Amino acid sequence: MRSMDGGRVSSAVGSFAGWPVELLPGHRSLIEYWDALRGKRAYPSRSDVDPAAIRQLLPYTLLLDADPDEGKARFRLAGEAVNTFYGFNVRGMTWAEVRARVQAEGGTFTTSLVNLQYRRVAQGGVGAYRPGVSIRAGASYLHYARVLLPLSDDGARVDAMIGVSYSNQEKRNVAEGLTNIDFLFSTDTFALIDAAS
Repeated sequence: MRSMDGGRVSSAVGSFAGWPVELLPGHRSLIEYWDALRGKRAYPSRSDVDPAAIRQLLPYTLLLDADPDEGKARFRLAGEAVNTFYGFNVRGMTWAEVRARVQAEGGTFTTSLVNLQYRRVAQGGVGAYRPGVSIRAGASYLHYARVLLPLSDDGARVDAMIGVSYSNQEKRNVAEGLTNIDFLFSTDTFALIDAAS
């Protein structure tokens, strides 16, 4: 299997053996690209990421500055589809600021779950996949699926994260609901190591 930039990727990336969920092609593409970028390092750096190499993913891409000690993340970059999901440009905003704006516009946003996901990636150096739902005013649900991966300028401490997030908007019955679960995976073997909500 080859990455988007033509480099060799580990066979573990192609299998995702034992996963109870199916990754979308864009999620797989980002993981393969990330794996090729890092080479023998634990994580690639933010400066390794070449937007031209992931051009087709850019509308769905998010790049976050991470502070593992504080457990906070701030949007450095958000593609057009990511901004459409939230209903506004999130660049430069923290999750608390995004939540406040979504709530001011009549929606709900589970910041504690999102912060927990980012903390797990930033502090644990693991990857995360989350299928989830965000509720907007008028019971309009936005379903999403997001993959997040750690980045590190010094090769040891996670200081940024890159992700791809897809969503679709549809009316749903509130009773149906959707459980937000983080599927955490090893960035060495790409095997699931935990599923937590």
